Amino acid sequence: MISNKKNALYGLFVMGILGLFLAGLAGFFTYFIMKQPKKLQKMVNEKTLLLKESEQKFRTLIEQASDGIFLADFKGNVLDANLAGVKMFRYSKEELLEKNLRDLATKEDLNKTPIRFPN
Repeated sequence: MISNKKNALYGLFVMGILGLFLAGLAGFFTYFIMKQPKKLQKMVNEKTLLLKESEQKFRTLIEQASDGIFLADFKGNVLDANLAGVKMFRYSKEELLEKNLRDLATKEDLNKTPIRFPN
């Protein structure tokens, strides 16, 4: 009878230790998972700052360029132009943004090198 009680206590002790270990493991896992949003938000904030800095450098380079630079969509609609590009065609920037690249090219240029846009 004593031997049976020892085995039962031993089993209870082992199960208790195993339960504590699993509870600790689950707690650590939960803590790890709960910290992830803060880490991700920090990474997003850092990347956003880098992207803003990169965009500012890009805009400065484009605006200060002596050549006309145009940004257009896949249909040839002008989305943006730098100051040199605006001066090149003598339109206001608002008027230029309503144009298509085909409107800006001469007939001779279009005959030599046709502009092709995907449908």
